[in-house]
Amino acid sequence: MTSRPPVDDRLRSPAFSRRMNMNAVTHSDSDSNTTRTPSIVKLENLHMEPSQEYTVAIVDPVYHRHHSNNNSTHRSVHNKTPIHSYQADKTEVRQKTLVFVTVVYLKIGDIDTIKENFEAEVFIQAKWREPLLDHIEKKVTNFKHFWNPELIMQNTLDEPKARVWHEVHLTDMGEAYILERRKIKGKFNETMELNNFPFDIQGISVVISSELSTSRVKLVENNEDLSYINVDCFSDSQEWILHDFMELETTEISANYTKSRDKYSALVVTCCVTRRPGFFAWNILVVVNLLSIFAFTTFAVDSKLTPNRLQLSFILILAAISFRNVANQSIPKISYLTHLDRYNLISMVFQGFICFWHGIVSRFDYDETLQSKLDFWAFIIFLVVYFIYNVVFIGLMSKQHIQNMNEIRNREDKFKAKARRILGDSWAALRTEEKATPSLLERINSSASTKTVRRKEINA
Repeated sequence: MTSRPPVDDRLRSPAFSRRMNMNAVTHSDSDSNTTRTPSIVKLENLHMEPSQEYTVAIVDPVYHRHHSNNNSTHRSVHNKTPIHSYQADKTEVRQKTLVFVTVVYLKIGDIDTIKENFEAEVFIQAKWREPLLDHIEKKVTNFKHFWNPELIMQNTLDEPKARVWHEVHLTDMGEAYILERRKIKGKFNETMELNNFPFDIQGISVVISSELSTSRVKLVENNEDLSYINVDCFSDSQEWILHDFMELETTEISANYTKSRDKYSALVVTCCVTRRPGFFAWNILVVVNLLSIFAFTTFAVDSKLTPNRLQLSFILILAAISFRNVANQSIPKISYLTHLDRYNLISMVFQGFICFWHGIVSRFDYDETLQSKLDFWAFIIFLVVYFIYNVVFIGLMSKQHIQNMNEIRNREDKFKAKARRILGDSWAALRTEEKATPSLLERINSSASTKTVRRKEINA
């Protein structure tokens, strides 16, 4: 029997065993670098963007200390920190992307002047180029691994109801575009411009922006599909007139609250409504006008009875003030005057001048003839001035209304020209027959219509 060679005592020491185990682990990592997931140390140096969840296979040194013979054994560790490495790789090499946006106002509900918001249901289609899907033949079901512009609505209130779905569109040349479609229903904030209230024209808009900076994405209007508004589904037609045109404007939003102060691309989609002034004209302007006319009846009281005249004048002024406070509840608390405010204030000032005159004419009681003549001519002058004031007010409001309507017609003509350029002569026929444009509505409701037909066939 051959004797075994002597073993150095240093080889039996615990320090040597630990050194051998560490070398084994390091060798295992280097050998499996091409086929296995990198260690957690290398993952810390990778640049990854957030996603929902991830699973990383890492090497556990303690586990390898007890299973050193099996170097390929790994332990899966689940971390709640979101990382999306697949999307991050594409984003780093992707150049600035144009996103073509099409918007359809499916329905506009109540427009609240006091709270400065409106209800609407909006369809939004975003379209962008995706070279990774060129000439693809299979149906794509998971779009989370592809680039996305991360569109958001800037002026929504609370949390709107939204439904989002994606499709892939291939051109004749095989170029792939991703179509992101969404239906959003909720309340949108809109700052009202009430200088011309109640003869005002308001532009109600939704603001679409991206969470990516302008260096990575730009939102533009899609000139291949028409953005429009469904005027037949306007539910607040008793107070407003909805005009049949839509305007899209590309702008930028500055994020001054961030350290980098990046700018983000945005698209403002605006439609126009005109207020019906009948309610305010009959219930406020006419009543204020009557109170001012009643102020002339104080001249019927003898000029010697100054206290009686002043008493009647003060009652009319207090009635006008009380009525003005009630009228102010119809508009928000703003720092400037509207046309309604101007008319009310001037009428009250006019009544104040009449009251002031009653106090002055009492000073001429030493000559009754002179006092009567002065009082008569004061009545005539006040009457003529008040008449001229009302004529000028009505004339200015009429002129402004005509100018606004001419501007609205010009904007409608531009929109019709664009609609004919995109849809051809069918646009006029569709509007004449009171039908909405089918290019996008049929796409939206195609799936629902197909399901309804199939149900009817099954029931039959």
